[in-house]
Amino acid sequence: MKSKFALKFASCTDQGLVRKENQDYHGKFPENSDDLSSRDGQLFIVADGMGGHLGGQQASKMAVDHIRESYFANPVEE
Repeated sequence: MKSKFALKFASCTDQGLVRKENQDYHGKFPENSDDLSSRDGQLFIVADGMGGHLGGQQASKMAVDHIRESYFANPVEE
């Protein structure tokens, strides 16, 4: 008998008291699937911002996007 594994998650970020913008970025992929038994599984990514540096928000989003694209473009052979 195959057991079913359930995962519930939530996410939240906060800019804190000092920064003018929140430069953190995160994601769960695939976004609309909770199927943990799929061939690719689930991918959770967190990219910490750059401490208020110019372009930090864009950099953390680019990092998450690149990791996601690379992960799903290169499936693991079974």
